[in-house]
Amino acid sequence: MTTVTPQTALASSMRTLKSHTDSFTSLIERNEHFIREAMNQADAEYNALYDDYESAKKKLESLELAVLSNKSSSSEEVIELKKQLTAISDENVKFRLKLSTYNELKEKLQELQKLDPVRLKKKNVDLRKVNDERLEANRLLLKSQKENKKRITDLELQNSTLNKTLLELGEQLDKMQQHMLMHDGDITNRIYKGENGFEAYIYIFNWGLTHRPRDSNMRMVNDFPFHIEVRTNIGIGVIVSPTEWGIPLFPNASDLEEFWPDELSADLKQIFLGKFEEYKPHLVDRIDWASETYIDDLSCLTDKQKEMLNGIGATTIYTVLHVPPHYISDSVKGLGVKGAKEIQERLYKVVSEWERENWTKEQRGLN
Repeated sequence: MTTVTPQTALASSMRTLKSHTDSFTSLIERNEHFIREAMNQADAEYNALYDDYESAKKKLESLELAVLSNKSSSSEEVIELKKQLTAISDENVKFRLKLSTYNELKEKLQELQKLDPVRLKKKNVDLRKVNDERLEANRLLLKSQKENKKRITDLELQNSTLNKTLLELGEQLDKMQQHMLMHDGDITNRIYKGENGFEAYIYIFNWGLTHRPRDSNMRMVNDFPFHIEVRTNIGIGVIVSPTEWGIPLFPNASDLEEFWPDELSADLKQIFLGKFEEYKPHLVDRIDWASETYIDDLSCLTDKQKEMLNGIGATTIYTVLHVPPHYISDSVKGLGVKGAKEIQERLYKVVSEWERENWTKEQRGLN
């Protein structure tokens, strides 16, 4: 389907109007002389015809009188006069018809004369000039539109090329940043300060490391594609790994324990929990559930065990399981490491039941 723009329609209409005006003016110009001659000739013929008509009319009247006055004459004379009267009457009718026709022609010629061919010619020249100017303006407008359309097409092509180049550069930049983070690490924007001028910094490297804790009861997350190192200004650096409860764990070092600030451990925990959200959200769900499940509501522990745990503030599954067994035994008088392990094993059976109900086989490590 062809789309006709307003400019194209206007140009076509103006060309048609100009063609019609030119044709009419040309017709007037070509026949101006003949019109004038026809009008002059028509006047002369009309006058002559009128004179003939008047003459015939007088003859008719004379014959009519002669017929009336010669009733006593011979029948031959009357018949002859009637023949002449009939002939003149017929001629008179013809004159009247001609006069009627000439009157119509004269009226039409007068109408043509009223059109004023000279004025029309001048008017047509002015209209032609205006139409030519409009046609030229329309031609320039169409030309400008074509040029603008080409510019827009060129700009769209350039924009597409630039967007493609920008996307490629962005991908290259992402690869370079990943490469830099893998080798140089990403340092958090904070300096952790402890006693006697101690300072520590958190570095995150985008390649994984496994951690083997001395306490085999601690369950670690060792399949992250990153690892965290804490560097200090006393020349000691340690790799910090998370337990499956989101707790940061690092090798014991007496020099570090003496100066290690509490907020450093808290921020490390938040970093690991953030990574849990990104890579292992099912562990976050389990932490939330365990933090809201109180040991007093469980039947797997004895009343004495519950009383001992409540005495140290370990009131939920999370507070009991997120620390090594010796932490609990050291805090509860009369409870050895073996007893602490037994408590955690009972609680892990409850955890396992929850995992079967809420985790997929893949999340449970069965695939």
